[in-house]
Amino acid sequence: MPVIHSFFADEATESVIFVGVKWLSQNWHQAAFVCVFDNGDISMSDPVVQDGRSFGYLTQFLIVVTCSMPKIYLKQPNFTLSLSVLNITNLDEAFVDTYENMTVCRPGIWPVKRYFLAMCTMVRNMDPFLPEWVEYHAYIGVEHFYIYDNAPYKNSTLRETMKPYIDAGYVTVVPWPHRPSSGKTFLEIQIAHENDCIWRHKHDVDWMIKVDVDEFVQPMNPLKPKIPDYLIDDSTLETLSSIRLDNWFFGRPNRTTFSYKSDSIFERNQYRPGRPTPQNIGRDKNILQLKNVHYFKIHGVKLGGAARSADPYNELRMVHYRMDNPRHRTFDLPDFRTLDTSMVQTWTEAKRHFDQILGRS
Repeated sequence: MPVIHSFFADEATESVIFVGVKWLSQNWHQAAFVCVFDNGDISMSDPVVQDGRSFGYLTQFLIVVTCSMPKIYLKQPNFTLSLSVLNITNLDEAFVDTYENMTVCRPGIWPVKRYFLAMCTMVRNMDPFLPEWVEYHAYIGVEHFYIYDNAPYKNSTLRETMKPYIDAGYVTVVPWPHRPSSGKTFLEIQIAHENDCIWRHKHDVDWMIKVDVDEFVQPMNPLKPKIPDYLIDDSTLETLSSIRLDNWFFGRPNRTTFSYKSDSIFERNQYRPGRPTPQNIGRDKNILQLKNVHYFKIHGVKLGGAARSADPYNELRMVHYRMDNPRHRTFDLPDFRTLDTSMVQTWTEAKRHFDQILGRS
């Protein structure tokens, strides 16, 4: 069976959705899956769309399986089922390779609150970065944040760190303590969380920003200071799967030292190179239009609609503070020679805004 990382009930399509990965040699996209519900009902899966673009040097591929859900389960908070492969060559042994007694949960109250623009990311012990990341992006138009927590649940402090933002309705923390399957890399966990987030929110989020917590989307047109300004009133966006964001590193000359407690990430890193990173070398990130995305991997849509690149000088760019990321101290960075205080100016406004919202003095 393919490795299944997540499964949930989708009331919008009256389906159960399974998100997982497979090896190149596994032909699960050619298989017929069967969902056997705990009341005895049986549902054949929809045809599985083949993922033709691998991720990572181990040639892993995505797989999404969907089964129709009996109406009796639409209002139940959870139920159990088994997922099997149909053995069409031997009907005496109809079901083979079975995941048994899977507890399926509803994502919440339906209809859920809709968001025009949300963000989704995965973190592991990155608490110090998150308050600034959330406050900055909320100020420029992001309505909600889905943060997948890869730390072991008993060791995680993320919910405590994000409690003010959870209580204020900005943040949902999703437990995601997966580890790579045997023979696979951490990319398996990264790709699985991305596609779980996409499929869970196809019907309650229009646009989803997929960046890391050391990456910040910056509007570049003074007449369009919010991210949604670039996603509305344009009929050519209807069939797009993504707006691609050019990466632009920000840092400090000569890699000067800093203290996390002294200044914000914006104030510590006010220099950049003269131009953004070239496209298509594994640095671009995306704002996804979820209805047009089927499979996604870190830097681009694998299967879905067309993509358009935002102009990093006049529309949107992605400011990348990689120098401050403790997980990437040896990362190859450019020379930082051009002073650019534009992010500091926006952060000053955002911080003042959240000081009032959260009652900070």
